[in-house]
Amino acid sequence: MKYELETIPVWEAYKKHGECPLCTLQKAAEENSRIYFTGDSIMDPDTRVQVNAKGFCFRHFEILFDAGHKLGVGLMAHTHLLDIIAGYRKLLCKKPFLGDKNAKIFAESLLGYFEKREKQCIFCERVEQTLQRYAFTIAYLWKTDADFKTAVASSKGFC
Repeated sequence: MKYELETIPVWEAYKKHGECPLCTLQKAAEENSRIYFTGDSIMDPDTRVQVNAKGFCFRHFEILFDAGHKLGVGLMAHTHLLDIIAGYRKLLCKKPFLGDKNAKIFAESLLGYFEKREKQCIFCERVEQTLQRYAFTIAYLWKTDADFKTAVASSKGFC
């Protein structure tokens, strides 16, 4: 068993002997993302640009708000909403309201704009990217490490 930086979290998840190592890894990834988004990254311009563009889903916004860093979360929410309002204003200026056909097209584009914004979550994307790396690491360890195959065989499997 050879530990490398990218394999340590996977090995630790298997050593916990929980119900599902992937669920353990997901909980850790969500906790790391919560810490990231409520920490110093609030003032990082690159992070703020991403948060403004994508925002958070309701579940993750609630997790961040409950984390106790309300000022930072409020600041991110404020600038994100300003970005949404700016996009909404552009849409309003672009589309004419006159006529049934134009009104229907405008309503559809407005609905599409808000549906697209609602489905985006920078927190979800960050967790998903982390889990994809963990899945790759699990496959890599399965292929290259006999001790890992033993650890998987003695685990409870995946849910």
